Amino acid sequence: MKGVLTRKQRVFNYRLSHARMTVENTFGKWKGRFIRFIKRVDMEVKNLVIIVLASCILHNICEVQNNNFLPQWEENVNLQELAVPTDDVVEEDGEDIREILTEFFMSG
Repeated sequence: MKGVLTRKQRVFNYRLSHARMTVENTFGKWKGRFIRFIKRVDMEVKNLVIIVLASCILHNICEVQNNNFLPQWEENVNLQELAVPTDDVVEEDGEDIREILTEFFMSG
């Protein structure tokens, strides 16, 4: 029947949704702490990678130490959806990936 999900599909949807909310929340906090990343950063990619990694490490240290995150830091953060080019994506690949993730989610 159309519209009726199997248990595996419900578990997959729940865990994928949970993961997405966690990632979106983390990026929101990260961008709130390091507002420089809200806009375009003009520098060599090699240096930008190092700076982003360093900021992620600092962010994680702040989180582990339960440093306060002030809500006003997020005021200027506009979470934008990531655009993923779909030109080279084959529908079957997506189905295969979804099935692999579903099996992984069911095992945990």
